[in-house]
Amino acid sequence: MTTLYLTEPYSTVRKDGDTLVVQIPENKETGAEKRSVRVPLMKVEQVVVMGDSTVTTPALLALL
Repeated sequence: MTTLYLTEPYSTVRKDGDTLVVQIPENKETGAEKRSVRVPLMKVEQVVVMGDSTVTTPALLALL
């Protein structure tokens, strides 16, 4: 099983079917572009949130 670490500020986690979609906003300070990462729900054992991130209600219910 996998641990999902949310370290990027202002990232959003939402549920899309049987996957979690982590949307990471553009960072103007470092020049990083906006991107998203898809993680299958069945591979996630735990989620560690560091900083200011948002987890939607459907994603939270799926994780519970």
